Amino acid sequence: MLRPHHPIPHISFKVTPPAFYMPIGENVLTTKPAMNSSFMSFRAVVALFGLIQHFMLSSYCDTCFGDPIRRKNVRPKETCLKTLLLTKKEVRKLISLSTVIDAVEDAYRAFSSDQVDQPDYIGIHLPAPRGEIDFKLGYLKSSEMISMKASSGGFRENPSRHGVPNGMATILLFDAQSCALVCAMDGSLITGLRTGAAGAISVKLLARKNAKKVTSIGTGNQARMQIRAIREVMRIEEIHAWHSNPETLSKYKADIES
Repeated sequence: MLRPHHPIPHISFKVTPPAFYMPIGENVLTTKPAMNSSFMSFRAVVALFGLIQHFMLSSYCDTCFGDPIRRKNVRPKETCLKTLLLTKKEVRKLISLSTVIDAVEDAYRAFSSDQVDQPDYIGIHLPAPRGEIDFKLGYLKSSEMISMKASSGGFRENPSRHGVPNGMATILLFDAQSCALVCAMDGSLITGLRTGAAGAISVKLLARKNAKKVTSIGTGNQARMQIRAIREVMRIEEIHAWHSNPETLSKYKADIES
């Protein structure tokens, strides 16, 4: 149970109305937004890998299409391979939270079985009031795919000055046999889904089987994504949420219950 030095605005509610407050007891699962790491780029690749494989096959010429041996050992000419471009809207139509959870779980297994080559990520911190941009790489040996994700954050003036979000992401996928670029996609949505999926997997494997309550420290986008992902693996009956702004808490509650 949290014991802050100063009172913190909080809200507790049932997942279905009516909402009411219940003190935190022993049967509470506590979760908070996951921290990012260099492994995130690899998880993002796996979450869309099946989809990308499908488009990779369709990007070969008629001679190479349908012939896995030719595709593996006799690489098509440069003009034979196309680059797939996916916007955020298109990514949203092509994946679901449940499939991302399964893919991220597979990614953890691959990482633990030495199927992933992942160098340290690099970051550039820009002068204030700007934020930073990070670059993360991963090579999945079993699928011969290389990913690179560029993700930015902390650009608080972006919405007002440039009309874009304060944080964005882009994912590039390369065919490891030739290092040809096979896909460039918006990475903002999949980053949120992937981080939520990581939290859901932790709940699936580590939470008590009779746990029905969740505590969220913070009520931003990632807190929402965590709740939505956890719902895929656990029945949530009650949510406890904390945030410094009461109005933000109310919006969070309305969003979760909608």
